[in-house]
Amino acid sequence: MVCIELLWYDEVDVLIYSVMRNEEKNLRGALIANAVFSFISGLLFIVLPQQLAQLMGLVYPHWLIFIGVGLLGFVVTILLLLFKPRFIPSQVKAIIYLDWGWVIGSMLFILIDPLHFTLKGLVIVAMLAMVVATLAIWQGKALRKLQN
Repeated sequence: MVCIELLWYDEVDVLIYSVMRNEEKNLRGALIANAVFSFISGLLFIVLPQQLAQLMGLVYPHWLIFIGVGLLGFVVTILLLLFKPRFIPSQVKAIIYLDWGWVIGSMLFILIDPLHFTLKGLVIVAMLAMVVATLAIWQGKALRKLQN
């Protein structure tokens, strides 16, 4: 099934119609969800580092600011991908791999606990990792359907 979507095409400064398959819309939705979640998380890490550090049992809240800035950079990467007329599978896969890296890193932090998180901190890390894993699965399935 296809959907007609009106897009603004900057290079030639005209309106065009784009035919977008449901598979493309699904992948676009997954990437947008990832960007929104990453933006909110990054913003919270930057704006509330002291409060989050205290809740999680972290001694140095500045690490949360670094993570937040990194997440905002990740959001920019997703947005650049979303603004292209067609998805490049290798770029979508890179986003998915970065998500799985976050999940694996989070699991290692939970298992090893080098920063001695509080129980609330461990739960926060686990919940963030579950959301990111869900987004990675959604993006992966949407990409596979798009490629078939």
